[in-house]
Amino acid sequence: MKTTVKKQTVNDALELFEVIEQRKVLEKREKELKESFKALLGEETALNANGILISLDERSRKSLDKKELAKVIDLKEFEKSTTYQVMSVKKS
Repeated sequence: MKTTVKKQTVNDALELFEVIEQRKVLEKREKELKESFKALLGEETALNANGILISLDERSRKSLDKKELAKVIDLKEFEKSTTYQVMSVKKS
């Protein structure tokens, strides 16, 4: 592990940590507000709040049923593996 770094790197690391923490707070608040508006909308599909349009659209998507497909064919033939990196940011 690299432990000797420039002051700017330390500052950047602290900023990254703070940005991630702020994003978590914002995402939680966004979820709370969306749930509130879902309840407020009820059966309605849209709400105009002083020029801000909040709408609730129903959408659908299709996917394959992996369990049912596995009964018919061997899925291992079609599996692929991807290697990737994940960066973790934690305060020590």
